[in-house]
Amino acid sequence: MKPVERIAARLREAQRELKYAGEWGMTTCPVHADTHASLGLKEDPHDGKAVLKCFAGCPNEKILAALGL
Repeated sequence: MKPVERIAARLREAQRELKYAGEWGMTTCPVHADTHASLGLKEDPHDGKAVLKCFAGCPNEKILAALGL
């Protein structure tokens, strides 16, 4: 399973649906009280790694920990 697929599966388990806005899959962030989709997920086209970004500023380490990764 690709890294981006593994994160997307954890987001679905946490009932956080990804809605796509361009190349980003967007959902609510599991770290802060989010009222709109501020967490973005996409695959880096060069190396296949997952790119995770909370546009509200939460660190990736906390996001991954909240998802059990």
